[in-house]
Amino acid sequence: ASSVDSSGVTEGFFYASEATPQIKSIGVLNSTYRFSSARAINDAGIIVGVSIESTSPTTYRAIAYDMASEKLVNLNNLIDCSQSLSERWTLVEAVAV
Repeated sequence: ASSVDSSGVTEGFFYASEATPQIKSIGVLNSTYRFSSARAINDAGIIVGVSIESTSPTTYRAIAYDMASEKLVNLNNLIDCSQSLSERWTLVEAVAV
């Protein structure tokens, strides 16, 4: 993770070995999330990690970033959350892909 300015937002990043190599950010889920961190990447260009909400109480969410589409998704949106709260899963961090 790295911070590029004084805003306090820290974002996960990856090295893109394109025609002009560069460091690219994976972003954060939305404006209430002030932190993300990249944990792993696979050969298909999928990066996984965590995004952390800055409001109290602190909320952690597992994320995936697709280098091809440049989209960051909350992995919780990909699972069935129609169960009761006591039976519901919450993915807080992805560490491997």
